[in-house]
Amino acid sequence: LENDGFGADESTLTGESEIVWKVCAPQGKAGRGWRTDRCYAGTNAVAGRAVVRVTETGAHTEYGKIGADVALAPDRPTPLEKQTRRLVRDCSVFSLLMLIFVVAGHFVDVAGGIIEAALSGVTIAMATIPEEFPVVLTVFLALGAWRLAKRNSLIRRIPSVETLGAVTVLCVDKTGTLTENR
Repeated sequence: LENDGFGADESTLTGESEIVWKVCAPQGKAGRGWRTDRCYAGTNAVAGRAVVRVTETGAHTEYGKIGADVALAPDRPTPLEKQTRRLVRDCSVFSLLMLIFVVAGHFVDVAGGIIEAALSGVTIAMATIPEEFPVVLTVFLALGAWRLAKRNSLIRRIPSVETLGAVTVLCVDKTGTLTENR
């Protein structure tokens, strides 16, 4: 509504560290582009003075639209989750084969009852399943998070440590705004 040399830092939305100078003249609606006649929630006023009218709140703001897009993003398993799932599946198949082999062998060789054969097979199958998988995975992911915390990195979810460890290329723009937000 009023503008006296008003500029805003919109780097939290656009990644650009330059001040965006605002104008009062309405611009044509160009979809979801960034307009100089609008102030966006979550951005910082860095210069001048302005009187504005709030036209959107909550999910209708640009932050709300970004949040909705993030909420719709599919949850994909991390590489470690894929490898762990494959390892557990292979161990399960091996244990099942051992169960069948021991039950068949015990039933044929010993000529005992089916109960003794089944108990022997279950015992062998249970012995082939490693119980330390969750402990080992948790310890290694916690150690990775601890190493990142020592370097002043904030980790919200431990699986992101594993995903970051699998990264071979990190693409950022020339100013580093994707990592520093400046």
